[in-house]
Amino acid sequence: MNTGPTLADEDCPGRDGLAVEHLRPEALRRRLIRTGLKMTLGAYLLSAVTLMAALTTLIVFGFGLTFGLAVFGGIGFGGLLSHLIVGRIIARRESKFIELLPEAIDLMVKLWTQDEVTHHGRYYSVTNAGPTARPYQKPHPKIRLASTSEDSFARVGRLGFPIFLSMRGMDVDELETNLKDYRKAWQEAGHPGDAGDISVRIPMYIGLTEEEAIGDPRESIEVYFDRMRKLYEGRTSEDNLGGHGETASFERSASRAERLARISYQEILDTKVIFGTPERVIDRLSQFKETLGLTGFTAELNPGGLLPPEAVKRSLKLLTQEVMPAFT
Repeated sequence: MNTGPTLADEDCPGRDGLAVEHLRPEALRRRLIRTGLKMTLGAYLLSAVTLMAALTTLIVFGFGLTFGLAVFGGIGFGGLLSHLIVGRIIARRESKFIELLPEAIDLMVKLWTQDEVTHHGRYYSVTNAGPTARPYQKPHPKIRLASTSEDSFARVGRLGFPIFLSMRGMDVDELETNLKDYRKAWQEAGHPGDAGDISVRIPMYIGLTEEEAIGDPRESIEVYFDRMRKLYEGRTSEDNLGGHGETASFERSASRAERLARISYQEILDTKVIFGTPERVIDRLSQFKETLGLTGFTAELNPGGLLPPEAVKRSLKLLTQEVMPAFT
């Protein structure tokens, strides 16, 4: 896979204790590892602190960064924005978050690539603004849009951005179906090629034996999906969206919560995660690559947060030394 794996767990920062010393030196030199930074515009709107911290990391270590933006600000968020002020960037409350996304991205790229930016648009206004640091990547980090709902795939395709997928709410069959909408919208909008590159976020655990790989992460991943179930259940109430929720969003959240309430561990193994020996993981990733047309993946090494650090380090070591070379 051309982009290689991204290692990230933004839900619980620092919990995985990502051990860079366990990465093969040649993996770092050849830029086989990428750093993931996901920002939800609806909640954090171009956070200057987060962005500058990411850029500092890139400058010091020379890592590649993939900058991910959630199209609808999360599960069932509905695209609502409150009045937010970050630095000199002002966003007015709007009922449709998707309307401001192209302008937001355009402004962000300008701030990354120009010495001084003055922009007075429909949603954002800045005067004589400029970055305090430059991205390591030139001209700027890759921008990838995350699709968390069925109706967002076509939007990302029309905008012409690479897409970021997750196994949280959808299984492989659903992703395959929705990617058809992404590719169709991409082509109808006249963007070059059949589609942009496609990356998927997958909980992953690698063990020396199949028994170890299946047994070790069971408690942690079951806790993770139970947490996701509760999150979906909590977002089926119109009160949680300030009275501006959409029926389709409620129904989607309710359906996913019900499905996760019934899911067995075997179903999780079959449709939601990749657990196994290095050989098994390579085989599953190859299947996903063929089925979904993947060009990259994000490995969630400890999404439930219950695996001990030494187990995460062993899995990470096997990922970098045994799995990654199969896709380079």
